[in-house]
This record gives sequence, C-alpha cells and structure tokens, in this order.
Amino acid sequence: MLLVLAAAAGCRSNHDAAPPPNSSVVQPPRASAQSPAPLATPLREVTVTDATGATFSLADRMKDVTILAFWASWCGPCQAEMPLVDRYAQSEQAARIAVLAVNIDENREDGVAAAAARHYGLPVVFDPDNRAYEALFHSQDAEIPAIAVVSRDGVDSERGYEDAMTDVQHIAHLRELAHAHLH
Repeated sequence: MLLVLAAAAGCRSNHDAAPPPNSSVVQPPRASAQSPAPLATPLREVTVTDATGATFSLADRMKDVTILAFWASWCGPCQAEMPLVDRYAQSEQAARIAVLAVNIDENREDGVAAAAARHYGLPVVFDPDNRAYEALFHSQDAEIPAIAVVSRDGVDSERGYEDAMTDVQHIAHLRELAHAHLH
C-alpha cells in the first residue's frame, strides 16, 4: 500500500537553494531494549551512513513504525520542516516508534555539516545516493521534504511542506501518522 499526499512546498534534488545558517549536532542512535521489527519492505537492502561514516542497514534502525524524514541542506522547505520533525521525535514516548532524519545531499559532507550545525536531537543518517528514497517513492528524482511512515501495514508517504499548518498542527500530524500504524 502506497499512499502519496501532495503538500504545498517542496524541493527537487537540483541543489538550487542555499541552506540558512543554523546550529546542530548529530546524535548517535538511542539504545533500545527492543530489537527492530521485521520489515517487509525493500529497505532491508538499503545501507546508509552515520556522521562518522559507519555504514549500516537502514532496517537495523527501524522499529514497528518508523517515520523517515527526507531532507537536504539546500532545501528551504526542509529547513522549516526538520525542526518540527525533531520536536516530534523528542516528544514521542511510544517505544515501538522510531523517527529518523535521512539526509540526501549528494556530497555527504555537506549533509553532515548541515546536521551538525542544526543541533538535531533525532538520529540523522546519510543517503547521498537516494537509495532509501528510491525504494519508498519509486523515483530517483527526490522531491523533498518528504515523510515516509513504514510499518507492517506498508508505506504511507507525503511530499512537500504545508506551510499553512501551525507548528503544533505539524507535530500533531506526525504523531497521528505514526500512531495510526501501531497495532
């Protein structure tokens, strides 16, 4: 099941916008007592890196429900959405939900620097080849920001940033997306 919802603003992977100045640190993944749930998605084969350059399977960081927030340093709407995704991730209490930021900058070092400059508290992984995006959205031409909710139900996805919503509405929307997949 793939549900695609369009939103108001987004970027394509053409790198035509400069990132605004900001501050951040890439945090290591949080330890979890539960092991990730088995995934019936093509993400089993997708590898990403962390800020140190260590490579791992994206599926290793996923739980029963995982929100993947795709972004890039050069994408203006991403700069508006990512702090909200980070706030949601920090407030999520359900142990079976994971929230990961997936940076798709072609130059991985640009993504690492941008994530470090923004002090995100959620785990940030780097996928400069867009393998995770392609597996979920069936397109190599990334339209970001994009959210994918991956669960045993399949994948629900949204592209773009709806700037008519308030910050509180955005965070509530992310929570609704994730919790709709908990069983």
